[in-house]
Amino acid sequence: MIIVQMGFLSDALDFVYNKILDPAFDFINDMLNTILTYLFNTVLTPVLDSVLGIAIDFAVDLIWEFLALRLLMVEQGVLLILDVMQKMFNIYIGLTPVTNTETGAEGSLMLILLRHSLVINVMLRILFAGFVFTFLCAIFATIRAAGNLEVRQDRTVAHVVRETGRAMLRFVMAPVMAIFLILMADAILHSLNGAFTGDTEEPFSLARTIFCISTLDAVDTKKFPAAEAYNSSTGMKGAIDDTYREAFYNPPEDGKVDYYLKTDIVLDTFNVKKIDFLLGILLAILFVLILLIADLYAIERIFGVLVLLFVEPFFIATMPLDDGKRFDKWQELFFGKLFSAYGIVIGMNLYLVLMGALFGNKLSFLDPTQLQGKVYDYIVKLIFMIGCGFALWVTASLVTSIISPEVAQQEQQTMAKAHEKAMDIKKKAEKAAKMIAAVAATVATGGAAAPAAGAAA
Repeated sequence: MIIVQMGFLSDALDFVYNKILDPAFDFINDMLNTILTYLFNTVLTPVLDSVLGIAIDFAVDLIWEFLALRLLMVEQGVLLILDVMQKMFNIYIGLTPVTNTETGAEGSLMLILLRHSLVINVMLRILFAGFVFTFLCAIFATIRAAGNLEVRQDRTVAHVVRETGRAMLRFVMAPVMAIFLILMADAILHSLNGAFTGDTEEPFSLARTIFCISTLDAVDTKKFPAAEAYNSSTGMKGAIDDTYREAFYNPPEDGKVDYYLKTDIVLDTFNVKKIDFLLGILLAILFVLILLIADLYAIERIFGVLVLLFVEPFFIATMPLDDGKRFDKWQELFFGKLFSAYGIVIGMNLYLVLMGALFGNKLSFLDPTQLQGKVYDYIVKLIFMIGCGFALWVTASLVTSIISPEVAQQEQQTMAKAHEKAMDIKKKAEKAAKMIAAVAATVATGGAAAPAAGAAA
């Protein structure tokens, strides 16, 4: 009887649940789902979209600003290295004067070295040795002429005496002519450089030019509303030496630190998030390598000219024997080596002038108002800029080949060797960086990698 009552109670509960409670729960669930869906779609979704959109944009903007500041530091560091290497090149090539603190004399590095007391003493000893060697050559040539041992019939004793007199005159004029030619080469070099730089004696700065090129679309329009016309994406008035970039393009007024190295001044003028760091850092690294090779070439030029001056007396001494043929060969090499600086100086200044014209927003290859035109213009200008950078290799020996083809060939070989050295330095630097990273990783792991390495050994 109890079992029957319990079965009846279970059936009653199932009936109540299935017929009353379950439909009620379904109704309440559907009603809540409809209400919540309506509230979420009409109220919460717009609120969340606006709030989350603002939060995500703010976070992305904050992260990019943080990364942009770090990239600005990297670009400033590479440009500083580039500026130092250009100043070194200007000293080596003769554009920046050097002062001898002992005598107070001022001039190009080559001229100051040539006028140094140690070099003068060595030069005088070599001149004396060459003078003695000239008499030996004259005696030998006189014996051959007197004994009719010469192949040429016009080489008489009188002819040998005349060539000996020419050699003596060369000995007297050699030091004076050397200084005169170096002074003339320096004067022509300064004139060529002044033709590009104008009235100012300050050479064009690669670092300042590259920085201004990388900021052609970065003037902060929130601080300067009128600057929209000077940004490449919104106007056509922008140039590397316009109103907003003039202070960064020209030398600093105090003559100390360039403005592009002062972060506070950069941030006061430019929106750091819009600076083209890809272009700036890439070009800076490219010209660091180019100037490294140019510096080695300029040093080789100084060394080569001094070596030719030291051996000049011995080529003069052979004039009684060969009527000055070997000396004429020396003279061609000396002129070629001395005037070999013109090509690279002209090429570097011309490069900066072309970059100013190219990135002055005066040239357009497609419609600049369209995205395709902007991208096309950017790629064309970037490739042209890199191509002109590599063209400096050819320019360095182009002018020299007119004066002396042999010196031009030597320049090309020197450039090739310097390029190989630069690549070796780059590989060694990468290897050293990997070693430093490995050591840092070992230190960071508490030296756990060291026992493992020892066990492997």
